[in-house]
Amino acid sequence: MPIHVENGLPAIDMLKMEGIRIHEMPQTQPSRWNVALVNLMPEKIPAEADILRLMARCPHETALHLYRMASHRSRNTSGEHLERFYTTHADSPLTKMDGVIINGAPLERVRYEDVDYWNEFRGIMDACEASGVPVLYLCWAAFAGLYARYGLDKSLLERKLSGVYRHVLTAEGTGCPLMSGFDDIFFMPHSRHCQIDQAAAAKESGLSVLAYSPDGPGAAIMADRNGLDFYITGHAEYSPMTLDSEYRRDAARGLNPSIPENYYPDDNPDNRPEVRWRAHANLLMDNWLDKYVCVH
Repeated sequence: MPIHVENGLPAIDMLKMEGIRIHEMPQTQPSRWNVALVNLMPEKIPAEADILRLMARCPHETALHLYRMASHRSRNTSGEHLERFYTTHADSPLTKMDGVIINGAPLERVRYEDVDYWNEFRGIMDACEASGVPVLYLCWAAFAGLYARYGLDKSLLERKLSGVYRHVLTAEGTGCPLMSGFDDIFFMPHSRHCQIDQAAAAKESGLSVLAYSPDGPGAAIMADRNGLDFYITGHAEYSPMTLDSEYRRDAARGLNPSIPENYYPDDNPDNRPEVRWRAHANLLMDNWLDKYVCVH
C-alpha cells in the first residue's frame, strides 16, 4: 500500500529515483491512518525523504503530515516550502494523529531551556501523552524527551560521535513488540556530540532500555513503560550517504572531524560506504506502524 503525501512534495522525486512509490494526494483528503512528522531538522527536505523511505514499505494505507514549530523561524528551508507543506500543532492539533515522529536538530551544546521552541516541544509532549498518541522520538528529540520526562540530562563529548555502531538487544528489548524480529546484534548510525548515561537510564523505573551499544553510543533505544513512547538516540533513518555528507561538510568548515567509524571500507573516505543498518531500520519502522500506530 503506497504512502500518501501532499501533492508536489520535492522528496517524492528524490525517492522515485530510488524506485520507491509515493502516492500524492491533497492533505485535506482523509487517509485510514495518519502519521505526523514534527521536523526539527534544519535541512527539512532530506529529513522528509528519510522518513518517507522507511514508511513506504508499510502495508497499511498511511498518510504523512508535516509539522513545524510555530515558535521557530527556519533559516535553512524556504518559507515557500514551509508554507505549502507544513502546519503547526496550534493550527492542526497533533492529537488528531494516529502516531507522531519527532526528529532531531544539532542542538546538543545548547541548554534545553534555551532552545527557542522548548515550551512548544514540552506542550506537544504533554498533549500526545494525554491523548494516548504514540510518539517516536529521534536523536535530539530523544534526548530532549528523556530530559523533559525523566530529568535525564545529556553528557557532552569531547569529539563528535559519528559512525555506524554495533548494538546489543537487551532482555527487555527481546520482549518488546517494537523490536520484534531483531537480531541479538544489529547496527545503527549515530551522529552527535552527547550521550545519555546508560546506568542512569537503566535505573529509571519508568523507562526500559531495549538496546544499547557498548562501542560508544551507550543507551540507544528506550521505551516508556506505558508502551506508547520510544526514544532512539541514533539515526536508523539515515540514507547511505548522510554520514558522508556530514563528514565532508564538517571538513570543509575546518572542524577537523574524525572519519566516521565502521562506515567506509578500510576507513578510506574515497570508498563508498557500507550499509549495514537498512534491514533493521525498515523493521523498526514496520514494527512501530504495525504494532502501535495502525491498531485502532
